[in-house]
Amino acid sequence: MDWVSFIVLRVALAFAALAALKASFVGAAELESRGYLGSETRVFLPDDDDRTKEAGVSAAARLQVDASGDSPFAARLRVFTRHDSLDRDRSVLFAEEAWAEWRGGLLRLRVGVDMITWTALEAFHPADVLNSRNFDSNVENFEKIGEPMAALRLRLGQGDVAVYALPVFGGARLPSPNSRLSLGPPGVPLGAALYSDRQGNITEDRFGVQWAARATQTIGDADVGVHVLQHTDRLRPLVLMNPATGDVQPLYQYATEIGWTYSHILGAVIGKFEGVHRRYTAIDDMTTYGPLPNRNATTLAAGIEYGMAHESGSESTFLMEGQIVLGPDKAMRRLLEFFQRDVLVGYRLAFNDAASRTAMVGVMVDLERPQEFLISTTYGQRVGETWSVDAGLRFLRLPPLDPNNPIGFERWNNAHQAFVHINRHF
Repeated sequence: MDWVSFIVLRVALAFAALAALKASFVGAAELESRGYLGSETRVFLPDDDDRTKEAGVSAAARLQVDASGDSPFAARLRVFTRHDSLDRDRSVLFAEEAWAEWRGGLLRLRVGVDMITWTALEAFHPADVLNSRNFDSNVENFEKIGEPMAALRLRLGQGDVAVYALPVFGGARLPSPNSRLSLGPPGVPLGAALYSDRQGNITEDRFGVQWAARATQTIGDADVGVHVLQHTDRLRPLVLMNPATGDVQPLYQYATEIGWTYSHILGAVIGKFEGVHRRYTAIDDMTTYGPLPNRNATTLAAGIEYGMAHESGSESTFLMEGQIVLGPDKAMRRLLEFFQRDVLVGYRLAFNDAASRTAMVGVMVDLERPQEFLISTTYGQRVGETWSVDAGLRFLRLPPLDPNNPIGFERWNNAHQAFVHINRHF
């Protein structure tokens, strides 16, 4: 199937779902839609390995439809698809949001697929863990995947209290063995994902008990949020090898987490803080794969943001953030987090003109190993009323401690890349 047919088919499926959605909300008075069709191109610095893909040329589309009106019901459908003609394993189709909501006074009940954001910072997001990610995407901020859930929200003071039930064990979409961002040896395919439940049993069944609760409140110029969560950790899979079969499989381990976010506006400066303590449920039987490491950890992040307006109407924003992982030893920290003891210095310029031009540069450096760094530059603008262009460069250095045996994110060493996205909005 060529990429045009692929996109047309996916958009048709989305509109078919929309028709069913509209029929189920007879009282909905308004139906609004928006989205884009476009192309995504990325090119990596060659690594002289025939098993990996150095480039990707994709057709991409996103469609969002909102149904609302005078009734207490509302609904949203947002789907995203990407079809890569050079690396077919990178092609995706998933719902980012597909929910129905009932609103009554101070209560809201939402059921379906949703994306939840629990973060206060620009680059580091230790508390934003509810959704799975697509690891074969932007290294600075991986794409989120919608999660099936039910959420009951109660408006309380200047904030709310929300309770979530998640019936499906989520899992990250891991890069293919042919991707330059693969977390395993090049060319070695991953087997079926494994999950541990709250009793510590390993299963391939994706259904189980997961829940979360979060309270938020605005106090003066400060926003505060606290949460507690029990779920399979979607962001830190362990890659295990079965000695008997030789299969390499990702394992998503059940965890209990307590976290918080805090931001405070002090004139032109915004202070931001975020943290989470994570404790994994022990797995009773690991005779097949061997004992698991102790990964219990506390992750803290903090940052400041300073904004400055210019006479031309443009605005500058200066960023400084840092993140630290406490608990595990140095070797384990490197496996747990891409940013285990890092700092970010960044600058963003918003021109605030008719073309909505924006440029940003950010530098992340590992404090334990300064030779590890990520430099990212991006530029975006609108072209006319319906087109937009985004382009950028990423320079990634993660030299392995053992050059003959890179582990975890060390496999991304020298995965420098350039990208260009061109989209037509509707």
